[in-house]
Amino acid sequence: MSEPELYKAIGGKKLEKYIAYLPGVGEAMDSHVFEAKARADAELVEHRFQGHARVFTKKAKLDRYLVLDDSRGLDAAMSIEFGRKESRDPETGEVLITEMEGLFILHKAMGLARPDKRRGKVDVDPDVVKEKWRRR
Repeated sequence: MSEPELYKAIGGKKLEKYIAYLPGVGEAMDSHVFEAKARADAELVEHRFQGHARVFTKKAKLDRYLVLDDSRGLDAAMSIEFGRKESRDPETGEVLITEMEGLFILHKAMGLARPDKRRGKVDVDPDVVKEKWRRR
């Protein structure tokens, strides 16, 4: 079967969109994301440092999202999920940001495998972190 045949439209819609609008699909997605949020909340509580990060769900027309948000804290959601590298002051060599392993909260909650370790941890700009701490 050639690729164009595989993605033929059904009733004027692509196959994925057709399936998304079938009865019960939205409710199943809501249920799946609700359960994943409960798992993510439990995981986040175990690792809470200052308590600013939170997990919430967002519902679009067809899609459902599970979101890790740290906008109330240091905007560190990406570091919480994937980890971060150590960052030192280039002049003094002082450690400004300690290295941290990622918690992969969303990955675990959704039953996904961790990303390839070759991808690496997030590089954090020390100046951005200093500015966040100043504003607190």
